[in-house]
Amino acid sequence: MKILCLTFFLLLLIPVIESSCPIGSIEWQTKCYFFQPNPSGFSNAELYCTSFGGHLASIHDGFTNSLLTENAKTDFLQYNITDFWIGLSNLESGGTLAWTDGTSTDFYDWDSNQPIYTSDNCGSVNVNNGRWRIDECYIQKPFVCATTNFIPTTPAPPQNCSGSLTYYAPTHSCYGVFFSRYIDRQDWSSAESYCQSINGHLASVHSHAEYQFIITLWNFAHAYNEPWLGLFSNNNGYTWQWSDGSPVDWFPWEQGYPHTADTYYCAYASNNGLENYYCSYHYSAVCKIKL
Repeated sequence: MKILCLTFFLLLLIPVIESSCPIGSIEWQTKCYFFQPNPSGFSNAELYCTSFGGHLASIHDGFTNSLLTENAKTDFLQYNITDFWIGLSNLESGGTLAWTDGTSTDFYDWDSNQPIYTSDNCGSVNVNNGRWRIDECYIQKPFVCATTNFIPTTPAPPQNCSGSLTYYAPTHSCYGVFFSRYIDRQDWSSAESYCQSINGHLASVHSHAEYQFIITLWNFAHAYNEPWLGLFSNNNGYTWQWSDGSPVDWFPWEQGYPHTADTYYCAYASNNGLENYYCSYHYSAVCKIKL
């Protein structure tokens, strides 16, 4: 009878202890950590992580730091690497170091004589001792992604998108930031025409996650100013529509927008939400190409 009871108890435990993370990643607390051995610059590594709903890993305690270091040393052993990217940088935070997932910077584990700051500062972890250092963000390194969602066992390959375009799995689409330099900026109609010329449209947005992906893409492009999206009005701002014809099912307007006092009939993206302005004004742009 005792054996039967014990067996029943263990069966009840199976759903509890079963991992929700895929094979090839590790689960700790509420996150799945995915180790990517293919070297990449910091920005492209972050975009890869955001393409399936995550970010480069943030670290908030010594145990997590040790856990990632030990697993990285094993997973990256055959690649003869010394360190890997984590999500710490100053690329989006006006010069101060911050995590790309927006969590607080409440833990550091710097190596001796670190941090040594340069113009663009990105954080990496030494696989031999777990200590952190600052490097130029363009250097190619393997990296670790973290997500609270299920990571696909085979993330959608970036090669689905050509050139400077980046794949985003939830929408099965390619995105790119264009006209980033001041002298290249375009009005809304010209930007939409360009997107159509590469078989897309100015980007439509249908979720908070997609909007954050676009904002991350734009921030890492270092564009001169905000990017046009595909939202416009042809009836004096009474209703709005996306240039790709998709449903207008999500309106992330920044507080105080849309402005209705003038002919501001085209929308662009900002860090705080959608804003609208004259369609003739020149901005950068985000194109979206559905595959």
